Amino acid sequence: MIIANELKDYNFSTINETKEFILAKETKYELAEACLNAFIQAGWTGPNLEFKTFDYVKVIYLLILECSNNVPKENPESKARYYLELGVVHHYYGQDQKAFNYFKQAQEASGLQWDMTGVLGKRTKFQTYETSQLVIKATSNLSTNDTSKNTPKKLELNDDTLLENIEFTDAEKETDKLSGNLNAVDQTILLGFCLNVKNTNPNDGLTTEEMFPYVTRVLKNPNNWMITTMALILRSRLESNKSRTVERSVLQLQALVDQWKHLPEDAPVEERLAHFYSLLLPSKWEMEKELGERYVSIGVTRSALEIFERLQLWENVIHCHQMLEQTKKAEELIRTLLETSNSPKLWCLLGDVTNDIAYYEKAWEVSGCAAVRVENDEVAAQAFARVTFLDSENAEAWNNLASVYIKQKKLIEAFRCLREALKSKFDAANIWENYLFVAVDIGEFSEAIRAAERIFTIRIESEKLKSSAVDAPVSYINYRSLMLLQLQLFKMSQTRTNSLAASMPLNLRACLN
Repeated sequence: MIIANELKDYNFSTINETKEFILAKETKYELAEACLNAFIQAGWTGPNLEFKTFDYVKVIYLLILECSNNVPKENPESKARYYLELGVVHHYYGQDQKAFNYFKQAQEASGLQWDMTGVLGKRTKFQTYETSQLVIKATSNLSTNDTSKNTPKKLELNDDTLLENIEFTDAEKETDKLSGNLNAVDQTILLGFCLNVKNTNPNDGLTTEEMFPYVTRVLKNPNNWMITTMALILRSRLESNKSRTVERSVLQLQALVDQWKHLPEDAPVEERLAHFYSLLLPSKWEMEKELGERYVSIGVTRSALEIFERLQLWENVIHCHQMLEQTKKAEELIRTLLETSNSPKLWCLLGDVTNDIAYYEKAWEVSGCAAVRVENDEVAAQAFARVTFLDSENAEAWNNLASVYIKQKKLIEAFRCLREALKSKFDAANIWENYLFVAVDIGEFSEAIRAAERIFTIRIESEKLKSSAVDAPVSYINYRSLMLLQLQLFKMSQTRTNSLAASMPLNLRACLN
């Protein structure tokens, strides 16, 4: 398409000139693609690209073979990967519904059949009876011959109580749907659905239990280096909050980081690059940072300090010095950083180290909150956006950023910020109220009704804690207010379109009539 557009700007006298022009443009495109792949190798898949003379001969030979093959007009695997990559892009930008739709299209293109269901089984060594276990049953329609022996090592749990894998009943042990091999593309599709579960649910234990079956099903058959690495990263994250699995979580992440040192013995470069755009694999620097944070969480502070110093993550270095009671080193580092960066976070850290209130006041002056008070919305938005970038689970920062966007009449951006805030604070009624009002303003009436119902649930739960009979009329008033609000929302939606009437709940439809 790009070459075709550029052809319009040139006048060629012969066909040979046209061919030479097209070949030159294609060569530039191929060189650009090669440079991009080299960058991916250096930062994500490894190893660094080192070309020798024989490598050029090999590439030319492969190109000749590729040109001689007759590629079918419609390849189910390529079509599935296309939709999958689109879904991953939308997932990255937080467009969860679009991502889910593309994942479904990828599933239909590949012919993958899967279902989340319950199966009787045991989780512990001393369990005498079987209980229902959440599992993924899946079968591939595409070829499943793409197995690989060179995949990252899966560490054993070695727990005195938990079993390594769920022990199913005899009727379910040998079924292909539970443990049969899957095509590599189908495995990436399952991981895509797994990430979608994370993005569309609050960060709690139920979400973790819902994500585990996807990862477990993929790890049953390690077919590709990158896919297995991504699945092990997800398993490590899911196990990090459980006391019996936190040790393996850290050791597994350490093993994944260490595999960069032994890449020549692992899978070839072609295998590591094959599914790069179908997965959200973190770079090696992000994995090292995550390992350092995991070390801090279990008290291995000195090892974490070495990682953070190597990555030049100075705020993490300061926190490590504080935990090690090395206040002088922390203060010296902060003052050195303040010479080049007037960051409010650094002023707060300096206040923590020195116990001087004046530094907190200085931080207030240069922070976004001060910008809000003087109604400097642009500076406030930049400050709160910076906070969310540093800490994506800071619900207050997301809520404050949304309030700034509302003042700037950027309601779509405010809606997205409030949605991110609710992922970390699912029970915050004030954030749900803001979410409700913004949803109404932009026409997201289904989300507004969901917010109203959630607010009502939170209020009822708080009233139950009071255990007072006097609160009963208040509950009725709240319920009646909720119904009136839903009725008003549906009336507003009807002014925009009449197609919503069919999907209206029966009780509200009766009120309208």
